[in-house]
Order: sequence, then structure tokens, then C-alpha cells
Amino acid sequence: MTMEQGIPQEDILSPTVFFVYVNDNTANIHKRDNTTSFANDLALLTSEEHDTIVNVRIKRALSPE
Repeated sequence: MTMEQGIPQEDILSPTVFFVYVNDNTANIHKRDNTTSFANDLALLTSEEHDTIVNVRIKRALSPE
């Protein structure tokens, strides 16, 4: 099997590489939002009165700088 980029999902380095990537890319998360993680899964928790504001904040958190 040929891989162009990334690492295999079952690779022993997967969680470490994931956390290195995530730790460098949390600057876009709004101060009122929270993140929680387990192993190599990450959840962004946010709430607002209007769905459009939630959508904007999630898109901003997921977009690269």
C-alpha cells in the first residue's frame, strides 16, 4: 500500500502526531468554547442563542490561519 501523506491509523505514533498538530492549531478557538479529547479524538463544544453564530465560530475554529 502506498501512502502519499499522513500516517496509518493504527500506527503507534498516531496519537502523538495528532496532539502535536492539535496543540499548534487551537489559536482559532473562541475563548468561550471548550475542547475535550480522548486518545486521538477531539470535540469542540460551543453554544449560542443563534445557530448562525455557532456555525461561524465552528468554521473559524476549523479553518487554518
